[in-house]
Amino acid sequence: MVCLFALANFVGRAISLPAGESIFQLASDLAWIVLPVVFAVVAALITSRQPRNLIGWLLVAQSIFFVLIAPVDAYLGKFTAAPPPTIPNLLITWFSNWSWVLLVLPLALILLLFPTGRPPSPRWRWVLFYALGMFVYFILLATFVENIHEVNDAWMIPNPIGLIPDHPAFLATLVTPWIVSLGVLIIVCAVALFVRYRRAPTVERLQIKWLLFAGAVFVVVYVPLLPWQGNMQSLAGVIADLFFALSITLFPIAIAIAILRHRLWDIDVIIRKTLTYSVLTALLALIFFGSVVLLQQALGSIAGTETSPIGIVLSTLAIAALFTPLRRQVQNTIDRRFYRKNYDAHKILERFAATTRYEVEVEQLIQHLMSVSEETLQPESLSLWLITPRYTPRRPPASPSVHP
Repeated sequence: MVCLFALANFVGRAISLPAGESIFQLASDLAWIVLPVVFAVVAALITSRQPRNLIGWLLVAQSIFFVLIAPVDAYLGKFTAAPPPTIPNLLITWFSNWSWVLLVLPLALILLLFPTGRPPSPRWRWVLFYALGMFVYFILLATFVENIHEVNDAWMIPNPIGLIPDHPAFLATLVTPWIVSLGVLIIVCAVALFVRYRRAPTVERLQIKWLLFAGAVFVVVYVPLLPWQGNMQSLAGVIADLFFALSITLFPIAIAIAILRHRLWDIDVIIRKTLTYSVLTALLALIFFGSVVLLQQALGSIAGTETSPIGIVLSTLAIAALFTPLRRQVQNTIDRRFYRKNYDAHKILERFAATTRYEVEVEQLIQHLMSVSEETLQPESLSLWLITPRYTPRRPPASPSVHP
């Protein structure tokens, strides 16, 4: 059902896209339109294949938020003053006040329960009840407040069942402890994830790596682009909004790969390549802009002009020439620093291949093979069993005897 609503939302918003938008604005709009569909599809896949795994149901809650928040905001955005206090208007405004909890609390619980759908140990079960109590508390607060405010406080609707006084100081005493509790909950769930990682077997560690990779990409994208978030009037703001949507989309994709175990073992390769090309891109950009500035100043003083296309051309040629050797150097540095065992094993195998290319003595080959196996695999014990084929001489066929 959530998938159907997500698809309907996708079709409706795609049809209503304004014409004449820039390519980046169009890409940003499409990214936010696709986001609910991705969450809903991943939630449907996990709940259908592993219905007892709570991760799928938490993604369902987040899918409900992403599916409903866009039409709710579009509907409430039409009003410049308080709408009539009808039941639909009250319900829609009430939902917009607490709907973000459907995104934040499940995200914290995913950290606690990932990837098995259960806490790391029975001692962590109290966190589930703690989160449930926080959810109920916030819903009751949003339901019985005296006035239901629009999200941006542009207007408010009187609540017919309001019991809690709508006074800023009084509401602050009720909401502030909840905000502090939310921060504590997120920290506790993050600690639970790292505790699970330390105790987990190999497969479970790979699953957790996928989630950590998605979180790292989100932080790397979100933090540097934070000054431009929400400024949709500038190109930088539109690009920041696009990358923000894409980084959020990576979460359900990583969760699906981890839980359904599709291409699970590729995570180390992906992290390695991401580190390599991120560092490489930053270095090339720094070299390019630095060389452009220096060459423009040098050529400008010679030619008597402020700008010269020769500087850009020379900088581009320098980047093209530096790409391959710089990529190789960055890759080797990252391998030595973060993938030392793999790097050493690769070098040992290269040396073994070069040595055995010209080796013909069996005893020498055996010694080299034992040494390489010891250095790369580091087994507790090592032995080599050679099977010597036994050749039994075949008797020549008996010649037919001729009797006179």
